[in-house]
Amino acid sequence: MRTECTTLGSNFMEFPYRYLANHNQETSFSTPLDDCKDACLAATSYTCRTAEFRVDDYCLLSDETALTVDPADYRTATSSTNITSFQRTCLDKF
Repeated sequence: MRTECTTLGSNFMEFPYRYLANHNQETSFSTPLDDCKDACLAATSYTCRTAEFRVDDYCLLSDETALTVDPADYRTATSSTNITSFQRTCLDKF
């Protein structure tokens, strides 16, 4: 049985070429990677758990993680897409 994280850290785990399909809460363009992560940490209208970043400075934020979506929605990108998923670390002790 999966347990949801209730206390998120400010660090991220990196998953190259992985992304969450159809689970974006916010998107922004011309956003550098550090600004994308900062936007995730600063989100107030939802709990941002994942920041996804494409090499063309495209930032997608989500309240989901690879563990909370249907496995079919956690996808592997093609090398031409060049997207990386950054999921916030969990501080809970399981």
